[in-house]
Amino acid sequence: MQLVKDSGESLTLRIRSIDGLWALATMLRKGQRIGMLGARRDTTTGRNVVEDGRSKAAERRSMRIELAVEQVEHQPFSERLRVHGTITDAPIDLGAHHTHLISIGDKLDVYDMEMWTLDDRALLKSTIAVASSGRIIVVVVEADEITTHLLSMSGWKELDHKTLRGGGKRATNADSVLSGFIHSAASALIQTLTPDSDLHLLGPGSSKQALDLELSSLGHRGKRVLVPTNSGGRSALHEFLSGSTGNQAITEHALAKATTLMDESLRRIATNGAVVYGMKAIQQAADEGAIETLLIDAEYLRSGTDTSELSNLVRATGGEIVQCPSHHDASQELLGLGGCIALLRWRIDP
Repeated sequence: MQLVKDSGESLTLRIRSIDGLWALATMLRKGQRIGMLGARRDTTTGRNVVEDGRSKAAERRSMRIELAVEQVEHQPFSERLRVHGTITDAPIDLGAHHTHLISIGDKLDVYDMEMWTLDDRALLKSTIAVASSGRIIVVVVEADEITTHLLSMSGWKELDHKTLRGGGKRATNADSVLSGFIHSAASALIQTLTPDSDLHLLGPGSSKQALDLELSSLGHRGKRVLVPTNSGGRSALHEFLSGSTGNQAITEHALAKATTLMDESLRRIATNGAVVYGMKAIQQAADEGAIETLLIDAEYLRSGTDTSELSNLVRATGGEIVQCPSHHDASQELLGLGGCIALLRWRIDP
């Protein structure tokens, strides 16, 4: 996300990545106005004009269209956001329904900024900050399985999965089979990478080094980081995000921060430590000024006035609000605990 202009009453934004689309979908409110270039069929033009002055052979015209948001549709990792609403300002069709299709690279104006909370502003700020960094690609490498993931602010997505399981490893030409497997995976990975990609190779053994060498032999000159893990598969990805690997480059990423805080919360729950969950207990802790960090699902945070007021109270007493994206393991654990959990400055007895 790029902030092009901030007039105080409106923002001009340019979408730079899928993170920007997710953040915009999260922040937009029903009734809020947005404006951007769109297209409408101008039924007053063209040939064969009928009696009411409208044409059957209308031309489709590009124009700036401002609408009041009624519904937002966005799928995780989609490169397009649909915003449905009624037209409030355009050369034609005032009051008609229209859908803006917002894609990466598009520029739009957002109005009615008084509808955004401090949490929305914080999310906007963090989205703008990550726009300057490249795509984060994480590859979990095992001797017989290689899985490629794309990390974003909203979660992770599996881009590719290759496996030797089911045959080949015990053949007489096992070495050539394995080298062919590594070569195939490296070739596919290079097709996935963009010039700004940050590539992290994870795994418990030496297979990640073999993949690293193969990438070099195929001419890849981009940034690569080898990260040893204790396990493979999904567990390796969790280990990477939780900070257990000691990789400093990932610690401030939204997913990593949420995963680390969720792990710490579960550890404190297991040891009867300084942590509370459930709105009643969290509200009590907030009233006492005991909350150091509130981890809350980004969608749940915007579900009502209670959560917004809770967030403001925590912030007013010096606490930190961490918005957890909704599409990864930590978020599922968080939703299972009610949607938010608070790490405390001191322990509070229930």
